[in-house]
Amino acid sequence: MQYTQGKPGRIYYIKLDHGEDVRETLTDFCRKEKITSGWFQMFGALGSGDLVVGPEENKLPPKPVFSKINMPHELVGMGSILEGGSGPSIHMHTAAGRGSDAIVGCIRGNSEAFLILEILLVEVTGLDVKRIPDENGLELPIFKGVHHRVTEDTE
Repeated sequence: MQYTQGKPGRIYYIKLDHGEDVRETLTDFCRKEKITSGWFQMFGALGSGDLVVGPEENKLPPKPVFSKINMPHELVGMGSILEGGSGPSIHMHTAAGRGSDAIVGCIRGNSEAFLILEILLVEVTGLDVKRIPDENGLELPIFKGVHHRVTEDTE
């Protein structure tokens, strides 16, 4: 395990309107406000979207399995923002339901808000963590600067 410490910075309440793309709008917002790291919670409704619902097999690198939402679903989710290779890199997971059906996954590709989607975003300052694609194309957090590694012999 690795960890580092930051501090809460600015706090934003964001309202996405009907038809706005969740990932694109949030990425543009972070770019505009110069947010390089943060954490957010969201709830509302998703009209459509592409979710990664797991790997095809239990091996690395994973081949993602996609599921498509084509009808409005109620949504709760959370995610992180880190500096990426070309600006903010957003990683968001969500649980979405319609009637008695539910789906949980990582939003990738298109994702359209239905009616309203609310986001509470907390900027985290002082982190030197980036999300840059590795040799397998995975965008996992990479610790730069000061961080700690916990091992079995650490007390």
